[in-house]
Amino acid sequence: MIKQVRVSHGLRRFKPGIMERWDLKDYHNKNASCLFLNINGKEDIDAVKNHKGFKLIFFANSRGNEFINHFIGVENLAVMDFNPYLTIPQGMKHKGGLFELEDFSMFKPNKLGDCIYCYMGNQHAKYRFGWNRIRKIQKRTKYKILLGFQAHTLKELKRDYYDRCFLNINLSRSGGGGMLTVLELARMGRKTIMNTKHSFDCIIPYKDDEDIIRLINKEAEKIGTIQPENYYFTINDKWQDEKYWMG
Repeated sequence: MIKQVRVSHGLRRFKPGIMERWDLKDYHNKNASCLFLNINGKEDIDAVKNHKGFKLIFFANSRGNEFINHFIGVENLAVMDFNPYLTIPQGMKHKGGLFELEDFSMFKPNKLGDCIYCYMGNQHAKYRFGWNRIRKIQKRTKYKILLGFQAHTLKELKRDYYDRCFLNINLSRSGGGGMLTVLELARMGRKTIMNTKHSFDCIIPYKDDEDIIRLINKEAEKIGTIQPENYYFTINDKWQDEKYWMG
């Protein structure tokens, strides 16, 4: 069973949540099974290659194709095939599905607020999430756009942002950034305007900024109502079992 996790530096904010949710220990044993949460450079690659036990890799962003070929031929390894942007080499073990990266029990449908949420990553990443376009869109809509950054705790995020919104906008250049936000809000009955290869039915594709304004006004008709949840975590009960991945 997978009982430890190594979290790439760029995803350190998820580390406490995933460890608590699944009772995982911080990476400490090269011979025991381990989840490697994201690969973001040489340090992460070397950690996987030097690990002797079973290795489950979860590429959590859209950069997986830059690194996945480094693991061709590595034994006792599998990839969680969640990312539609990821091209998995022939012969590499992989399976689809997704499990909770944190405790999702706090995210439940409630009355839609009158604001719009927009995840910006951090101050360095905000331009990749459409910072300039969002500022222009704000001038064209009466609904306040709440800009979210990584500094917030989950409780703060839900109370001060998610509970106040009726809609999420994600203008990620890669089409794959900010997906955890999309899934959290889907659980609360909020949809996301986004162009992506992900096929979740909580996602509304758009043509251009004019179309975004139209979609905002359409979703705004739901303000004050409670919408059904969308929940996409299908392998919560099996992901820690190595046999599931290697069978």
